[in-house]
Amino acid sequence: MEEERYLVREAAEALGVNAGTLRHYEKEGLLSVNSRSGRREDYTSMDLRMALQAKLYRSMGFSVAETRELLNGGDMAAIHSAFARRKKEVGEKRRELERLERAIGQWEASVSEASAKTGRCWFETAKKSCYAVLKNGPQYQFSSGKETDKLLAKLQEHIPCTRQVFYVPEEILVNPSLDYEEYYGMAAGEDWVQDMGLEKTLADYRLSYEGTMAVTVLRAESGWMGRDELTPILSYIGRKGYEPAGSMMGTVLAGEFGERGSAGYFKLYLPVKPAADKQINS
Repeated sequence: MEEERYLVREAAEALGVNAGTLRHYEKEGLLSVNSRSGRREDYTSMDLRMALQAKLYRSMGFSVAETRELLNGGDMAAIHSAFARRKKEVGEKRRELERLERAIGQWEASVSEASAKTGRCWFETAKKSCYAVLKNGPQYQFSSGKETDKLLAKLQEHIPCTRQVFYVPEEILVNPSLDYEEYYGMAAGEDWVQDMGLEKTLADYRLSYEGTMAVTVLRAESGWMGRDELTPILSYIGRKGYEPAGSMMGTVLAGEFGERGSAGYFKLYLPVKPAADKQINS
């Protein structure tokens, strides 16, 4: 009994692909049609089964070269190894996408906070920690130079949710006669650093504040901080009977860029303590 044959159009319809896909499979060696009946566009049932298998492998993300190897023989051990390798690649991609989704969610929350809380000041009693690498910062626990540049690059390369961060020394806050000075860099949350296995690399750059902090969200028209931008939070803690108890840290929540100029939204954290000569006001 003569084997049933299919024209390319019929074969494509049976497989749910177009004719171009079948020709591509042939060109790439994924479909070897050896049983022609004299017509160029002539496929057997075996050809269709091979094409279907090629389609399946490609849908799983195997490359053309990998699919060709899987179709052209190989023992079960080799096939099992190929699937194990592909499963690992998919797992790594899934984790990468989960990190990306988490980063997008955190940035979305930052934009929402900037919209809802700009101009407000409040107190928090909690523990805040992060890893901050500041370029050309004070001697505190930050370094400067090429090593810092390498760390900044490593931070941004491996962590998808780094933040612009700045640091204002306590002496600048309590002494208005000093020239305003701040130090910029990048920071990442403790959870991100742990997730990416960088705790040892960044051990010397961990910052931790615990206790009462004054917090504010502000909008800087120029996109840059200055002493004027600090006046509201310093006035606020003064009215409440507090004074700075350490250096200020801040992060950038969001930025606006356009033809009419730029602006930055900043969230500031300032450790405070009761002022010696004032009564605490709730």
